[in-house]
Amino acid sequence: MALFSEAADRNTADNTARVPSIGRRHGKAKVSAFFTDPLDHIGPQQFEVRTMHASGESAVILEGFASLVKVAGKLIKSEFAFDLTVRDGLIAHYRMLEDSYAIEQA
Repeated sequence: MALFSEAADRNTADNTARVPSIGRRHGKAKVSAFFTDPLDHIGPQQFEVRTMHASGESAVILEGFASLVKVAGKLIKSEFAFDLTVRDGLIAHYRMLEDSYAIEQA
């Protein structure tokens, strides 16, 4: 979390009632919860950074992961992209684009 600004903004759009770790979060403390809250429900199995592109303050990172949904016993796999804005050396904007429907269904 040392890389995030105090006013960081993070968003992953979808049904927050079914998957509480997604949705918009503003501020470093709430963004931090995105990285810790899901660990109660999923067990990370694989994480792969595929490519990174940066220009000025903007960066896009393409990645993939596999996680075990603990309550359902299902393995979910997803490809996703991070859209980042970096200002003064800190992440100010963090948007995750993924197949959140598949995650919600799992």
